[in-house]
Amino acid sequence: MTARRLVQRRLARVLAGKATRLAIREAAGVIFRNRPLCGAFARSTGRPCEAPCWVRADGSIAPRCKLHGGKSTGPKTQAGKNRSELARVVGYYRWLEKRRNALFDSLGAAGRWLKKNRPTPGTDL
Repeated sequence: MTARRLVQRRLARVLAGKATRLAIREAAGVIFRNRPLCGAFARSTGRPCEAPCWVRADGSIAPRCKLHGGKSTGPKTQAGKNRSELARVVGYYRWLEKRRNALFDSLGAAGRWLKKNRPTPGTDL
């Protein structure tokens, strides 16, 4: 069996949805090595971008590299926007909690006392 036929079979499995992302990359190994260049022109130098184009999950080649092609423009549906907002808020509070814990840890014994006896939000002091 030729290498070309082997790649075609692997890509057929990928397109049928029976392969993992790693299998997609293995199946498109030839594509990864022989990708065309991006070619987007830089305004500052006037020269084209020499980065290789990225390969999509289905094995097809995008027309631009990851810097010039843009993989996502954000959520479009209301459900997607809600998920994005929830992830942003949850991530912020997770970051804030880590920062507070780091502050309490840096204060030593006083910080441990403050962490244990910290008032809950919405209660009177």
